[in-house]
Amino acid sequence: MEILALSSGCSVCRATAMLIEKVAAQLDPSIKVRMVEDIQEILQYGPRSLPAVVIDGKLCQLPKANVENVRAMIEAHRAQ
Repeated sequence: MEILALSSGCSVCRATAMLIEKVAAQLDPSIKVRMVEDIQEILQYGPRSLPAVVIDGKLCQLPKANVENVRAMIEAHRAQ
C-alpha cells in the first residue's frame, strides 16, 4: 500500500503527513507514505483542497486529521 499526503507545504499539511506516517507505521510497517508538494503531481489527483490523501492512486476523504479518522481511512481501504 502506498499513501500520498498531498501538501502545499504549510504546517497543517506537514502535521497531517506526520500523523499519517505514525498511524500507518503502527498498522503495518510495510505501508509507504510519501508527502507530495509538486503542484503538477497534486493536480493529477484533483483534490478540492489541501491537505489531501491518496491511497493506492485513489483520492480519499479525510474529514478531520486525527488518529481515529486516519486509522479508519486506512483500514477501510485495506478492506476493499
